[in-house]
Amino acid sequence: MDSLASVAVMVAVEETFDIEFPDEMLTRDIFTSAASIAAAVRLLRIPATPGEGK
Repeated sequence: MDSLASVAVMVAVEETFDIEFPDEMLTRDIFTSAASIAAAVRLLRIPATPGEGK
């Protein structure tokens, strides 16, 4: 996927799942496959543990 397509996918995923990818997750590795994008979304949707400052 080229960089323009990656940005389009990122924006669509962020809007669909009401999340925001942090800068450190904006890598080619994250956007190489549907499985890696899904794994990143799962990580971002895990609620913060109380007391961890998030």
